[in-house]
Amino acid sequence: MDILQIRANEKLTQLPELPKKLVSIIGPEKREVYKVRSFELNGYDRINGKKMDMTRMDDVIMAGSTEIWEVSNPREEMYHNFHVHGIHFKVLEVNGKPVPAHMIGLKDTIYLPPKSIVKLLARFENLSDEKYPYMYHCHLLMHEAMGMMGPFLVVEPGINPSRKLDINHSKGHNHKK
Repeated sequence: MDILQIRANEKLTQLPELPKKLVSIIGPEKREVYKVRSFELNGYDRINGKKMDMTRMDDVIMAGSTEIWEVSNPREEMYHNFHVHGIHFKVLEVNGKPVPAHMIGLKDTIYLPPKSIVKLLARFENLSDEKYPYMYHCHLLMHEAMGMMGPFLVVEPGINPSRKLDINHSKGHNHKK
């Protein structure tokens, strides 16, 4: 069954030469690190031993800060793709070794094969809101659906939000009497 037929022009146009450098990416710098956090992907439904809970805030991060996130996948038979909403990060190392060429550049998702650990460098720009969280999670849909997610807030310096969330808040409900 033929689906596609490719026919080249009789006369091809010469394309310009590729530039030596495509873009300059200015990302976070290691010297800016404010805090180090650890995330262990447990099985197929937990991060740091916890399933997602819509009433709990797992992390609060200061807007404008730079952090190192150490993400590990200790299981021998499990694969994960760790994804973070609202930011891009640089991969600093994989299993204690320098980053391979294909992992250089800003990312928002990182593949973690079994028995692996990565260090990520992330800057949390001024996308702050003390009521509405961002998420980090395994980007495999089945793992997400089973609860392998965590909410985090990015807040302005000096703000100390509640670690309990009102799940009805985002729906416009107000249960105060």
